[in-house]
Amino acid sequence: MFKTGKWAREIISLQKPNGMWDYFHTLSEPNKTPITTEQALRRLSILGYTIDDECIAKAVRYMNDCLSGKERIPDRREKVHNWDIFTDLMLATWIRRFTKGNALANQVSDKWASIITSAFAGSVYDRDAYELAYQDTFGIKPKGGRLVDFVNFYQVSLIADSLDAHTEVAVFDYNNIEWLEKHFGKPLIMQLPENMCKEICPPDGDGHFTALMLFNDGVRIDLTIDDREHAVDLFDKDGRFRSMNPDVKHWHVKPPVPKAFHDCCNEFWWCLNNVAKGIARDELPFAMNMYNTIVREMHDKMEEWYIGIDNDFSVSVGKSGKYFKRYLPPELYAKYAATYSDSDYNNFWEAIFTACELFHYVAVKIAEHLNIKYNQDEEDGMIKYLNSVKSDGAINF
Repeated sequence: MFKTGKWAREIISLQKPNGMWDYFHTLSEPNKTPITTEQALRRLSILGYTIDDECIAKAVRYMNDCLSGKERIPDRREKVHNWDIFTDLMLATWIRRFTKGNALANQVSDKWASIITSAFAGSVYDRDAYELAYQDTFGIKPKGGRLVDFVNFYQVSLIADSLDAHTEVAVFDYNNIEWLEKHFGKPLIMQLPENMCKEICPPDGDGHFTALMLFNDGVRIDLTIDDREHAVDLFDKDGRFRSMNPDVKHWHVKPPVPKAFHDCCNEFWWCLNNVAKGIARDELPFAMNMYNTIVREMHDKMEEWYIGIDNDFSVSVGKSGKYFKRYLPPELYAKYAATYSDSDYNNFWEAIFTACELFHYVAVKIAEHLNIKYNQDEEDGMIKYLNSVKSDGAINF
């Protein structure tokens, strides 16, 4: 909905026929001009615009013409930088934010990837190697903070997808761990989900960066920066997009459709047969995993809907039902807590039947609210099976 909002219309209305807005550079000075090309591109990206939208495609064509020398950005040449190198860096970065298929931008990216690969050849950043590679590539020594210290928006964004795996990890660690410890202090333990292997914790790979940090004083910080311009609150200095804060209703429990309700019931009852099978075969890890993942997930979903009905679907139960105790009646929460078991099979069976009893209670209430029929037959069939396995201690398959 943001793509059709008034801010998007206002930004697009300021675009000039050749694809630019005003001055190209300056992300942080909102009063320098009505809006710079960089500011416009950032905000349109945040609002969901892509290369498939004409305003972005036109801007990319303009930046390509600037890279090729057909056009020139109207900005004053800054003497503190190697201005031409920095201009190419800016233009190529923004082009590659929207498309990886531009030959000129890719040439600039390859140059910087080569420089940074040389700087991290020894797995850690070597400032001398960086400056030497820079000079070999461009024929002059680096000048200006952005070109001497590459840890900034342009180089980091430009070389995405251009580094080998070894260099990518080294750059990621240098950029993030060094920066985090500088600004937040050294944590007791830290996790960087986007830098973890896919076998353990698959990264989303969508451009955002997350750091989970626990400090000596017990303070925990979960920091997320969206690389699709890092974050509105960090960079929208003039506050135009404060209205983009998400609606809390997004996290509220949603009413179930009848099919979702029936499927949830079926999954809960059906998967209990695997739990019973694991107990009968003395396969505790398997039985516990089935019970505490698939079966509990269905049970928790039913508890969410019960809470939603009880609160007119105006509350959130939090991640993994962490607010169940807040919203469930005390007697129901006590029964819910009793669905957790230790490794003793007798206690495990007791927890299972407690879960069945509680699931039946809330499911019937929800069915009544939805004015649909609860499938008592599948529950009766599974309860009969569970009792049989529990009493016999064996299964026939």
